[in-house]
Amino acid sequence: MAKTVVVKETTGERVPLLRGVLVQSLVTAGLPFQDAYLVAQTMRNELQDLEEITTAALRSRVTKLLKKRFGAGISRAYELGPEATRQTIVRTPVHESPFSAETLIRSLQACAIDRRQAAKAARTIQERLRKDACSEIDHLRLRRMVYRCLEDQASPAASARYLSWRQFKDSGEPLILLAGGVSGTGKSTIT
Repeated sequence: MAKTVVVKETTGERVPLLRGVLVQSLVTAGLPFQDAYLVAQTMRNELQDLEEITTAALRSRVTKLLKKRFGAGISRAYELGPEATRQTIVRTPVHESPFSAETLIRSLQACAIDRRQAAKAARTIQERLRKDACSEIDHLRLRRMVYRCLEDQASPAASARYLSWRQFKDSGEPLILLAGGVSGTGKSTIT
């Protein structure tokens, strides 16, 4: 079985369809890596019997699949391509860094928020930043956006856990855990 070839309409260049390249473009559009990998695998399976496909046709198929699985926001970000992936800089008093949906997902998971809900909230925030053409944002304003998003999409308890975690992280206080239990429960293993 030969690899499907992607034909670039503008140049006529022919390149093999590579799952890794598709995964990267999906992650750049804001999709978490695991979801991006599954979408790329689905596309590879759907196209395995095709000898060639144009970049426009491939983009159209991927966009339809994204819209069906993840909604209009992520499909639009992918469809627009690199011009939609403008970075938003998050500023704190001591440093600045580009907004990362994956970093936000990990932060939300640290607050005991399910990965699916965390990913949905991160995509919502990312889409809002893109829609507002926000080139930079203060970390406290971003935090308020995430808090409201969690309140709307998850629950007041989830938004409260997020806010508590962020306040603790900002406090500089050490996190002290006490491991207790009867003999043989694994206290020494986890410490």
